[in-house]
Amino acid sequence: MIDALVVSLLLLVGIRLMAICFAGISIVVLIAIIFFFHRKYNISTRSLKKSEEEYRGMIKNLMEGFNSVSIDGILLDYNKEFARIFNLDPEMDHRGIHLSQFWQNPIDREAYLNELFKCGAIRHYEINAKTTTGDSMSVLASARLIRDEQNKPIRIEGCYLDITGIRQSTSELNELKTKLEIIVEKRTNELREKVEKLHKSEKAMLYMVEDLNNLTTELQDEKRKLELSNKELEAFSYSVSHDLRAPLRHINGYVEMLNEKYNLDLPQQAQHYLSVITNATKQMGILIDELLQFSRMGRQELRKTQIDMNDLVDQVIESAKQNIQPRDIAWTKQKLPRVFGDSTLLKQVWINLLDNAVKYTSKNEKTKIEIGFTENETHFVFFIRDNGVGFDMRYAHKLFGVFQRLHSQAEFEGTGIGLASVQRIIHKHNGQVWAEASPDKGATFFFSIPKTERNDHERVEIYITGRR
Repeated sequence: MIDALVVSLLLLVGIRLMAICFAGISIVVLIAIIFFFHRKYNISTRSLKKSEEEYRGMIKNLMEGFNSVSIDGILLDYNKEFARIFNLDPEMDHRGIHLSQFWQNPIDREAYLNELFKCGAIRHYEINAKTTTGDSMSVLASARLIRDEQNKPIRIEGCYLDITGIRQSTSELNELKTKLEIIVEKRTNELREKVEKLHKSEKAMLYMVEDLNNLTTELQDEKRKLELSNKELEAFSYSVSHDLRAPLRHINGYVEMLNEKYNLDLPQQAQHYLSVITNATKQMGILIDELLQFSRMGRQELRKTQIDMNDLVDQVIESAKQNIQPRDIAWTKQKLPRVFGDSTLLKQVWINLLDNAVKYTSKNEKTKIEIGFTENETHFVFFIRDNGVGFDMRYAHKLFGVFQRLHSQAEFEGTGIGLASVQRIIHKHNGQVWAEASPDKGATFFFSIPKTERNDHERVEIYITGRR
C-alpha cells in the first residue's frame, strides 16, 4: 500500500514538474523537489522495516505460543513456543501446514471458528488438542480476526498456552478432594457412632455408679451389723469363758476334796476316773485361755515396726530347745530379711509354727527342721519345713479352722487353735498362709509378708456420685 502511494506521488510530482517546465521553471528546482521526495521515501521505508523487525522479534520471544493462520487454516507464521507446544521440529520450516491436524475433534474446530467469526476475537478458549506425535493435550487459546481496508477477513492471529499439566493437576486435585470428602464422611460417621456409643456407655456408667453407691450403702450397713455381731460374739465368748471357769473350779475343788478325804478308801478304778476328770478340766482350762487369746487377737491393733526376723526366730528356737532337751533336732536357718510388722504377733506366728514342727516330728529318730524364705516383687515368703508325719492334702482346707485337727488327741496333743491364730495374724498383716505336705514325708508351712510399709487397718472408702 505504501509503494503504490509513493508511485502515485512521484507521478504527480512528474506531472507538476512538466507543467512547471512548460511554465518556464528552472530545471534545478525540479531536481531539488525530486531529491526531497526520494529521501522522504527512503526514511519511511527504513522506519517501516525497523517496526516490522521489532514486531517479529517481540513475537519470536513471546512466552506464549503465537501463530498467524490464513482463513482456510494454513500456517503463515509462528514462534518457537508454538513449535514446542505442538512438538514441531525446531530445525524445519513448518509454514504452509494445515492446523486442522492439531485438533482432536473437527467439530470442536468448527465451533471455535464460528465463535471467532461471530465475535471477532476470543479469549481463554480451551481446546482439546494433540501434538504432531498424537499425544493429547489441553491448550488455552486467545485469537483475533485480522481484516483489510474493505473489512474483509484475511488471517487469524492467536496465542496459545499449554495447560495440560494444570489440567492434570486439577483433575488429581478433584480426585483427591473426592477421596477426602469420602474419608471425611466416613470418619464423621465413625465419630458419630463412637459418640453415640460413648453416650450409651456414659448412661451405663451412671447406672453402674448409682448401683455402686447403693451397694456401698448396703455394704456399710452390713459392716455395721457385722461389727455389732462381732462385739456381741466377743462379749459372748468372754462371758462364756468366764462362766465356764466357775464350774471347772468346782469340779477341780470337789476332785481334790475326794482325793484328800477318800483317797485311801477309793478303789483303783475310781482313782483313775478322778485323774481323768482332773486332766480333762486342765485341758478345758487351757482351751478356754486360748479361746480368750484368739478372741482378743481379733480386736488387737497392730503396732508395726521394723523387725529383724533373724533375732525373732533365734529367740523362739532357743525357747523351744529349753522344752525339748532330750531330743536331737537338726536346725537349719537361712539369713532372713527385715520386715515391717507387729513383733509380738509375728513372734506368736513363729512360736505356733515351730511348735507344730517340733510336735509332729516327735516320733522321728532324727528330726530336721529348716527355716528359710523366698521373695517376689511385692512379698517375702517365709517357710518352715520338717520331716514329720505330714498330712493328706485333701484335708488341707481344714488346717486353719478353729478346733480343726488332722490328727487325733491321742496321737498328738493340741487344742486346734494355733494354726487359726497364725492365719488371723498373717491376714492382719495383708499376707497369706498355706501348707504343702504328704503323709509320712513331712510338711512345709508358708506365710507371706508385704515388702512395703502399710497400715492394714486403714480403709479408704470412695463414694462415687453421678447424675442420670
